[in-house]
Amino acid sequence: MAGTRVWMVALLWLVDVPLWAQQVYAWKYERQGDSIVLADSIMWVSSFHPEGQNLDARIVDSSRVILISDVLHRGKLDIYLVDFLRGELRMLTATKDDERLPWMDATHPYILAVRTNGERAYLWYYPKSGTSMGNVLYEEEKGSIADYMPVGKAELFIVRRTNVHSLNTFDASSTSLILYNTEAKKKRRILRNISPSLAWMDSVLYFIHYKTDEIVQLRSYRLEERHPRVLTSLPQHCTHLTALDSAAFLLADTSQLYIVLRDTGSSAWKTVSGPKFSEMGWKRLLYLDAKYGWVILTVEKSP
Repeated sequence: MAGTRVWMVALLWLVDVPLWAQQVYAWKYERQGDSIVLADSIMWVSSFHPEGQNLDARIVDSSRVILISDVLHRGKLDIYLVDFLRGELRMLTATKDDERLPWMDATHPYILAVRTNGERAYLWYYPKSGTSMGNVLYEEEKGSIADYMPVGKAELFIVRRTNVHSLNTFDASSTSLILYNTEAKKKRRILRNISPSLAWMDSVLYFIHYKTDEIVQLRSYRLEERHPRVLTSLPQHCTHLTALDSAAFLLADTSQLYIVLRDTGSSAWKTVSGPKFSEMGWKRLLYLDAKYGWVILTVEKSP
């Protein structure tokens, strides 16, 4: 996004950070016919964090992001709400544990985040006021929560993984997609071997299946007999996926971004190569989200 005011706001967030610091970018996008145009990005957060942890950011609306960071240098990761257009930041939690994977939208009464204690991972919910320590919504005893997504009033999609060595490594063969009912407190495994990134749009779940390197859509997840539909095969082994709209996705592997588009004339899917991380001065992409015409990227900068 261009403009002197925006760049001045971005500069307000710059702080002295170690060389291994992670940074968060807001990237404007728009559809032009059968193409997606990524406009200039703005770096709106550059923050210290405990080494080895990832900064997670998800879009709330057209100007705000909920962020996991350590802006106040407490040595712990907490939840912040950032208005990246106004340059306003509000700390929502100050817990003794590190939070991860924040989630919030305008209609849901709570803020959600993952906390880990030993071999157990918990999905916590907090009031939007941020005044409470929160309560446990879901518990994973012998694995970790790689991602999750609320659907409806009482259901959650949860990507569970076992054989966890580090938050920074990912083994797709150890993942399972779980459907959890928060009212009945029952969970049911749906699929295995999927990517940690989930995209939900128009009551359809999208993900990457690792055994086939394909984007898959799942409509009938409540039925005992499920028939996932393959949208398109991928040229690269991607780990990150987010939906730009019902006919466009943004993906990333370890080296660059890709855009997958459905051609309006033939209905065929095509893959367009995006920026390479080396050209952007990035070592790797850690988190990806898109909504309301914005892409939010958490990256680790190259030394």
